[in-house]
Amino acid sequence: MTPHRKKPNINTTPVDISDFFGFAVSVDCVIFGFDENVLKVLLIKSDLEEFMGKWSLLGDLVQLDEDLESASYRVLKERTGLDNVYLEQVYTFSGVDRHPAGRELLEIPAGRIEEGETPEQCAQREIEDETASRPEQLEKLAEFYSTPGFCAEKLYVYLATQLRPSSQSLDHDERLNVVRMPFKEALALVHSGEIEDSKTIVALLLAEPRLKSLV
Repeated sequence: MTPHRKKPNINTTPVDISDFFGFAVSVDCVIFGFDENVLKVLLIKSDLEEFMGKWSLLGDLVQLDEDLESASYRVLKERTGLDNVYLEQVYTFSGVDRHPAGRELLEIPAGRIEEGETPEQCAQREIEDETASRPEQLEKLAEFYSTPGFCAEKLYVYLATQLRPSSQSLDHDERLNVVRMPFKEALALVHSGEIEDSKTIVALLLAEPRLKSLV
């Protein structure tokens, strides 16, 4: 994964946030072949202004609607005209079956807002899908950018109450265990540093005064 950001000029003019990306993913194709029993690698001369004429591997950025394999075959076809070459992904991850932090973390239910969905509808769906509990009441506590210096991800925090039993519906790559504990215990884990996920820390600290007011 290669960090790639456009840094907009700071001014008061409204901008379309979709014009800016928090990061981009690139692929490089390393093509080996034999020429009279001599192992060779396929290179091209770069057409990028800053590297014009220099030898390089075949590579490009992955488009928003592509996976890594599709991007690799597209790059190969566009740069060489070849489309019948065997490609195998090595030493990277596409479908990630591990947690980026490298260990289990305690987190509140969360997920991406799907197209046509409101933040509240997303919260309702994720709580039910991940915990097998349907909230009858959702109250918005806050919305904030997670890392505004790096990307445009915005988080919405809701307090869910009046939970009813439902059924769990995890994505194919989701692996989680539902942990239920008293709210005071969860807060203690925040203050002891055992809960390390930022959105979970923010959500629990925001929920504390609201829950006290409901008692």
